[in-house]
Amino acid sequence: VSQSRKIFTEREILDIILNNFDLTMEMVSSKIRTRKYVDARVVITYILRKKLGYTYTHIGKVIGNRDHTTVIRNERKFVDLYDTDTRFKDLSDTILKSVGLRPLS
Repeated sequence: VSQSRKIFTEREILDIILNNFDLTMEMVSSKIRTRKYVDARVVITYILRKKLGYTYTHIGKVIGNRDHTTVIRNERKFVDLYDTDTRFKDLSDTILKSVGLRPLS
């Protein structure tokens, strides 16, 4: 089975993202707002939305019981950071490929 056709579970996707950020789910679910934690939440939001089609409410629960409006902002922030931050883009591309999604063009 090729990478892009593999069916990923939520847990597998979260593990890939957390390993790339060197964080745990407890850390991401916390109220800490340092850049590394925020970036991880942003990537989780984007991938769970695009890959699994999760609702904003469900993603909010996954990332620490955050409000759906926070999740909507995270999704928009992904695109903004991807376009303006090379480090974020490179890490995101690695993660996107790992879960069978194409990098943004």
